[in-house]
Amino acid sequence: MEALRRLGPSGGDHRSDDMAEDDGVRGLLFRAADYIVRLQVQVKAMQLMVDVLEHTKDS
Repeated sequence: MEALRRLGPSGGDHRSDDMAEDDGVRGLLFRAADYIVRLQVQVKAMQLMVDVLEHTKDS
C-alpha cells in the first residue's frame, strides 16, 4: 500500500488538509483511481494537441 501511496501526485507525503482523515485502503484506492482518470484525460488532451499540430504542419 505504501508503494501505491507514493505513486500519486503527493509522492508519499501524507495527505493534504482536505484528506487529513485516515480513510484507509478504500480511500487510497479511490484516490489512485481518480489520479489515473486525471492522467488519462491529460494524455488525451496532449494527443489531441499533437494531432492538431501534425494536421496544420501538413497543410
